[in-house]
Amino acid sequence: MWNLAAGAAFAAVLAVLALYASSASWGSIDFKNTAHYPAHALLHGLNPYDAATYLEAYPDATPFPPFAPLTLALYAPFGLLPLPVATAVWFVVTALLTIGLAWFVLRCAGVEPRWYAVLGIATAVLMSRPGEMSITLGQQTTPLVLGSYAALVLAPRRPVLAALGVALATCKPQFGVPLAVFVAAAGYWRVALAGLVASGVASLAVLVVMPTAAGHGPIGTFVSAFTASRVRIKDAATVWWSQIDVPYLLHQLLGEPPSPVVSMLVGLALLLVGVAVVYRLAARRRIGDEELQIGVSFLTMLLCVYHQVYDALLLALPLTLAVAGRAAAHWRAHPWTRLAIIACIAVPAVNYFVTWSMLERFGITGVWWRMATALNAMMLLAAWCLYVATALRRDAAIPTSAAPRLGRDAAIEIR
Repeated sequence: MWNLAAGAAFAAVLAVLALYASSASWGSIDFKNTAHYPAHALLHGLNPYDAATYLEAYPDATPFPPFAPLTLALYAPFGLLPLPVATAVWFVVTALLTIGLAWFVLRCAGVEPRWYAVLGIATAVLMSRPGEMSITLGQQTTPLVLGSYAALVLAPRRPVLAALGVALATCKPQFGVPLAVFVAAAGYWRVALAGLVASGVASLAVLVVMPTAAGHGPIGTFVSAFTASRVRIKDAATVWWSQIDVPYLLHQLLGEPPSPVVSMLVGLALLLVGVAVVYRLAARRRIGDEELQIGVSFLTMLLCVYHQVYDALLLALPLTLAVAGRAAAHWRAHPWTRLAIIACIAVPAVNYFVTWSMLERFGITGVWWRMATALNAMMLLAAWCLYVATALRRDAAIPTSAAPRLGRDAAIEIR
């Protein structure tokens, strides 16, 4: 009965999202611009990083962002299909991957992954703001999140799968590069290095067969695309409303964008603090530290460099772990800290107010617009501070029998 009810709820939510995406002019637009068109261009002898020739061939597209060339190989099968068919297939694939994500987080939380529980979590993910945006826009977020989970959770016992997770996450450099740093900080530098090498080799193979642009080799064209993307990100921050990184938060709080140097230094400072905390947790190896490593790593990844709210899907695992209370040893003396972390992480998931239609409907402008659009980033920064403070507490030293390992068996753990 419970399985039937959960399945019906999942199907109903999926049907509504499918109707929503198919009826909106922007439905699946990110899949079109970052997966189908670029892969289709490469298969037809064009260089998607060469904006001039690419946009001439696909005038309704946007410039291909500097995703790793590996991305083009992964999405090549979709480039062989007509756009409507490819879009429908990707929608179904994203839904199936969401079910896989739900199963994984339940296993990590030590909860029996029965079908009703898996479908219940999957439905909640699709109803969340990050999940809804990911599937309706056709974002690549869900596979990148699964790759990140595999990299950080499976490194101790499944190093090959973990390395493949690192490689998959590098499709978006803002995912893959910080992730590799945290996997190395957790003590698995071979896994991180193997993942980066695998991604580099695969990307180089794609670049070798890619046509050159006028005046540039394949690598030079990719670098040019990266530079152009940085300019577009900076310009978009003046009107965008759903970024969740700290440089964007500074932009909204100060009323003007910080200089590139300041943004880089702030992001680097966050990354270094997060790495130091993860390294400390890995070195002391106390029961329950795995949950803190995950929370610090994923929040730092989101805060230190450019990310949109759909990337907050990455927090499904730390939120589930915090709700399940697997690291009870850390929260026992400070239960309000745990509740505050849950509340802060949940804000981007349920914050449907900060959308373009809602901001326009209520006429939010000026300082109120800046404060509203900065709310998600502020809450995630607060959660990050609470995680770091919890990780550094001396009273977190609890006998190993006082808290369970992460997951139901030793195959799913960080250490």
